Amino acid sequence: MESGIGTEAEINRAKANSGGFGLFLRSLTGLDRQAVAAAFSKFQAGKTFTSAQLRFVNEMIDYFAHNGTMTVDIMYQPPFTVIIPAGPEEIFHETDMEAMITTMHSINATAVPA
Repeated sequence: MESGIGTEAEINRAKANSGGFGLFLRSLTGLDRQAVAAAFSKFQAGKTFTSAQLRFVNEMIDYFAHNGTMTVDIMYQPPFTVIIPAGPEEIFHETDMEAMITTMHSINATAVPA
């Protein structure tokens, strides 16, 4: 079956490559920056971050807003390595890393049907 954006096979391949239809759509549309910032506000609650930590978290929020999803490996690539060349462990404690990754997975999970 042909559609305006590609064949059904092409659409199915794109969905499979992106992890499902919800994640595929997110990769096209991104996310509302305020919604992503709200999700990360729980991670930031009650903590005092350095300027580098704040830049890193804001870069994550911007990345989600633009791309719709994010995986852990992205934190070890530009533009994140411009802020912290050795990776986020250089400036975040292990518990903060775990909370940040949990937040990331939670945001990604909202695009996956139950």
